[in-house]
Amino acid sequence: DLVGATDSVFKIAAVSGTDQGNYSVVITGDCGSVSSSVAMLRMKTKPVVYGPTESKLSIKAGGYLRLAVATASDPTTKYQWYRGSTAITTDSISNAIYSKFGVAVGTDAGQYYCRVSNDCGVSYSDTTEVTVTTEVSGLESEDGSSLYLSSNEPNPFDGVTTIRFNVPQTGTARLVVSDNFGREVAVLYDGVAYGLVPVSFDGGIYNLSAGVYNYTLTANGQSLTKRMLYVK
Repeated sequence: DLVGATDSVFKIAAVSGTDQGNYSVVITGDCGSVSSSVAMLRMKTKPVVYGPTESKLSIKAGGYLRLAVATASDPTTKYQWYRGSTAITTDSISNAIYSKFGVAVGTDAGQYYCRVSNDCGVSYSDTTEVTVTTEVSGLESEDGSSLYLSSNEPNPFDGVTTIRFNVPQTGTARLVVSDNFGREVAVLYDGVAYGLVPVSFDGGIYNLSAGVYNYTLTANGQSLTKRMLYVK
């Protein structure tokens, strides 16, 4: 019960987070009592932004860059990605994910972050430092001493194909499949990994259309991408 709230109108002069909740009123008369329907009070604030998950990301030239943020969005929430001080996307409700194929050394390396806004204010995501390498630099070595992502076998495939990856140091690894628009269509691995890990991918389970798909391994602050062809 709210002490002193006995009038037909209930007002809160300055709403705070502790005022959030469900409210109802009980009306009592000579013939008994009746309760109103419940009114839900939620306080809206500027966005609380989570991500991107990687503070540093190393990508081989020509590879695939994908960064994502999350927030409790509403129809007024908009996302705009920056590299340094330069806006690289428009301010849009659909830009929570930034992706780019064929990254280049001179133009795509830098500090990336996302500006998230709603009608209560503006917040900024964490920053990811992206480096683009021109050499293998220890990546894609199958000897077990470095991060490695195999070509899928068989390729092309019309049912199940197998992808192998190696993580030289225990850490979180994520292997995802995306289409040519950068949309995630499958998460094949998301957890702690060490050593050589084989993963099977059945395109039929995900109801994919025939075409070229990218699969990206992210682990230990590095990212590797390869392509596969799914036929039906």
